Amino acid sequence: MPEIWKSYAQNKSYPQLYEEINVALIPDTGLLWQQIHERVCALYESPRKWSYEWMLALREGPQEEDQEGIWHDDSSRDLALSLSLNLEPSLIQGGELRLRPRSHREQVTSVAPRPWAHGHIFATGKWDWEHKTSRVSSGNRLVLVVWISLTA
Repeated sequence: MPEIWKSYAQNKSYPQLYEEINVALIPDTGLLWQQIHERVCALYESPRKWSYEWMLALREGPQEEDQEGIWHDDSSRDLALSLSLNLEPSLIQGGELRLRPRSHREQVTSVAPRPWAHGHIFATGKWDWEHKTSRVSSGNRLVLVVWISLTA
């Protein structure tokens, strides 16, 4: 990820970060779009066409108990990407990405907040998976979320 993104995240310059991400996600030419495209093609072993939606997700601690995320499956999408924009993940308490198969709800995998530019692509409800993010009890968790829908 470009160094300027770190500066924007550190200074909480979210409109500028948003614009930079928008450029990085331009189909075919955007650097981030190209990186995601490579991974989508690798997952499906053939060139794929896909569309996407995205958002910046900021959780500032401490969050109240009732701000625990809810299990959901993003069922209209094929995949989701959670890309960390955390500058100091060791200062974040909570904020885990939790994943589980709908058919085996006791099998929960938790992923702690990751370092800068580390991400996870994971299956959604189309593949029988659901997820949630736990509340942040201290620190700030900033993640770029990209939802991927296969179109061909």
